[in-house]
Amino acid sequence: RKFAQVLERAGNHKRASDHYTKALEALPFPQARALHDLAVCLMALKEVPRAVELFRQALKLKPTFLDCHVNLGSALVVQRDFEGALHHCEQALALDPACQ
Repeated sequence: RKFAQVLERAGNHKRASDHYTKALEALPFPQARALHDLAVCLMALKEVPRAVELFRQALKLKPTFLDCHVNLGSALVVQRDFEGALHHCEQALALDPACQ
């Protein structure tokens, strides 16, 4: 997963997403952070529906995952689901009132 993070920071989202996918497949159970990170890469690749699905999976595992609420809210705006986006922005603010 560390290599995937390096690739993501370098802007190579396709290769990073491939590595995140392999890392998730190797885990005995899914991890919220890995699902979130793969979803972020997919957002950069304009694969919004799949990213939304992964953000939701990550939140099922860790409902208090602040970054995931923020990023899911952004993804839902792209999909024009403004009510859903507002819900996740409100969840993020409930977790951290200083969240911007």
